[in-house]
Amino acid sequence: GVRELLDAATADFPERVAEQEEAPAPRIAIVGKPNAGKSSLINCILKSDRTIVSDIPGTTRDSVDVPFTIGDRRYVLIDTAGLRHRSKIRTSVDQFGLMRAERSIRECDIAVLVMDAAEGVTKQDKRIGGLIDEARRSCVIVVNKWDLAAEEERKVRKPARKGVAPPAFREEYLAALRQELFFLDWAPVLFASAKTGERVEELFSLLSRVERARQVRADTPRLNQLLGRALDSYPPPYLHGKRFKIFYAFQKPGPVPTFVLFVNDARCLTPHYERFLADRVRSVWDFTGSPVVFECRARTQKKSPQK
Repeated sequence: GVRELLDAATADFPERVAEQEEAPAPRIAIVGKPNAGKSSLINCILKSDRTIVSDIPGTTRDSVDVPFTIGDRRYVLIDTAGLRHRSKIRTSVDQFGLMRAERSIRECDIAVLVMDAAEGVTKQDKRIGGLIDEARRSCVIVVNKWDLAAEEERKVRKPARKGVAPPAFREEYLAALRQELFFLDWAPVLFASAKTGERVEELFSLLSRVERARQVRADTPRLNQLLGRALDSYPPPYLHGKRFKIFYAFQKPGPVPTFVLFVNDARCLTPHYERFLADRVRSVWDFTGSPVVFECRARTQKKSPQK
């Protein structure tokens, strides 16, 4: 009944506190494969050479937390050592760096995935992206060294000015990236150069936008109307002898948009239909840079009175 649904809906709500505490500073993890330019990006952000950088992959092996601000908002930057492919780990130092980077993803609020533009999307990039997806963390993708990729493309297509690739090249690159990292299709992409500083400042506005989107809350009546119309306009397929049904939904408190769905059978929610519902939710509420998570629960059934 309605009372049981309301009790279940409020079970995840935090207890009321006497005084409003200041929200903790979001933790930003800079992650990527060795030599993708993570340390150069951090140096550019912090306007310092506090980390040692060279052309040797994996130069920066330690992980340091550094507070910084964007406007009046505080953040904590997590400098990671980069993720090496497991088959290439040969020393205990590399092993420690790998575990520490994976831990940074688990402990961060927003992961900045740094890629090497000249290499495209590699298996290691997809593996790291998969870790972000599995951990259900917010994400911004930075395609670093874009000036080098643009310069190579300039030799072929002759853009308007040196170091700037034609719009068609960027669109083609983005389309290929989206195809390879389809599970992070909600993450904004920034083409930048940590070496020259080109467009690095735009990362600040992206982080601010993602952080604001993480605070968005969907009102329950409108959410249920939206999901109801979605099921009517595009009915889910029959599975296990039934169609997937949603009886009630609400957004629970949490770091990323998480929606509790009271359903008839969670097994009937296919990954394809889950993405469809997530897209419908995003069409109304701005959840830029964060995954939309659905938690299915069985509707509470009243017990029949014993005779």
